[in-house]
Amino acid sequence: MIQLCKFNTIGMPFNFKKLLKRDNFSGHVNYSAPELILEKMHFSSKVDIWSLGCCIYFMLAKKDPFDGRTPQETKFNILNHQFDRQMNLQKFCNEKITDPLLQNILMNCLALNENARPSCRQVAEMLENFQSEENSIDMGKKISKNGLNTSY
Repeated sequence: MIQLCKFNTIGMPFNFKKLLKRDNFSGHVNYSAPELILEKMHFSSKVDIWSLGCCIYFMLAKKDPFDGRTPQETKFNILNHQFDRQMNLQKFCNEKITDPLLQNILMNCLALNENARPSCRQVAEMLENFQSEENSIDMGKKISKNGLNTSY
């Protein structure tokens, strides 16, 4: 088993001011999907796809997505795809992510319209494609160094 990231062991966020808590939902505001920010009564599992996109962003940028000085500013940033005052989602993908497949995964997971977000199965397929591309690039590097396949 591979551990991708480690969460707080006691299950509580470090910054309690950024915790949203309702009857049918609780979580960190920075990772909350727009439909949760808009307090829609019914939402789908696509909110988890949004959160996955936020986790991917965190692993790439090493900071929380959509961070604001207040929870209200963070909510504004989410609804407007602003990671901070200088960087929106499209600009971040264009400037900070060189791999088009990874750009695609992040853009799709963080689609404002929940119906435009992929399903869990579709995300898994995108990640498999990303992994396949990485393996073929690694294989190409091993072959191109000395002309022999040294991967076995």
